[in-house]
Amino acid sequence: MRKLSIILFGFLLMTACNNKKQAADQDDDESEETAMNADGADDLSSDGEIDYVKASFMSPDSSMVVLSAEVPSKGGTPLADSILAYLNENISYGFIEYFNETKNARKAVIKAGQSHLESVQEEITASKNDFMESMEEGDELPDYMFAWEYQQNFKKEVDADNYVTYIELGYEYQGGAHGINWLVGTTFDKQTGRRIGKEILKDTDSQAFKTMFQKELLKYFEPSEGETLSDYLLIDIDDLQISNFRIADGQFIFQYQPYEISYYAAGMPCAILSFKQMKPYLTKEGLRLIGKD
Repeated sequence: MRKLSIILFGFLLMTACNNKKQAADQDDDESEETAMNADGADDLSSDGEIDYVKASFMSPDSSMVVLSAEVPSKGGTPLADSILAYLNENISYGFIEYFNETKNARKAVIKAGQSHLESVQEEITASKNDFMESMEEGDELPDYMFAWEYQQNFKKEVDADNYVTYIELGYEYQGGAHGINWLVGTTFDKQTGRRIGKEILKDTDSQAFKTMFQKELLKYFEPSEGETLSDYLLIDIDDLQISNFRIADGQFIFQYQPYEISYYAAGMPCAILSFKQMKPYLTKEGLRLIGKD
């Protein structure tokens, strides 16, 4: 899984460094302002239930926002409405208002991305003004102030009989030695639309579960002989908490973010437990979701 994390890091960083694409043709009813600011291609594909949209925006000061998402083609069902609410919470910048107004995933993603870029530009201007107030003669503004980047990609990872899992891949840079990446998974109950959390787990405070969990988490770090999990943690092992998780094909993935429990170079540690391993630690509802009731 460590190799997968490294691949995801590479993918995000390559995306951040790619040359901007040529602008795509805009719909006739899109505003001139949007057309002028949409510096990258916005691609739309659809399978009838999900629309995939990607929009890239770059300003003259080199700040950039890239937003892509798989969006339900329409609301009105518990699952679709729950996914739309989830996207709205994480995309923000008026996404759900644009979607409800236009009933068009493409326009909603483009407008939310554009609004985000405008917010970034306002932050850059405020930072620039603060810095200039303290500048002395001969000082120069640091280049990083004009190269902020923000990327989000919302992708449907698994569509199973009883649940749907989304992942959010993100990257943000606001100056300094490096940017920050994240990978967050969210699982939805197809029947109710409800987001699945730790309420479907039980007995995770037991020593048996902790031992199993820590053993699987240690595998991520590919330890040398004699190394223990404590050798890789920034926290005391007794303070290690079970992370949020997502349900994938036949497994539960407990995902941590950079710096959350380990060093930045360690990437995004995760513990992967199979359905068989998790079965004793699931409630009746949890067993139903994975088809083991």
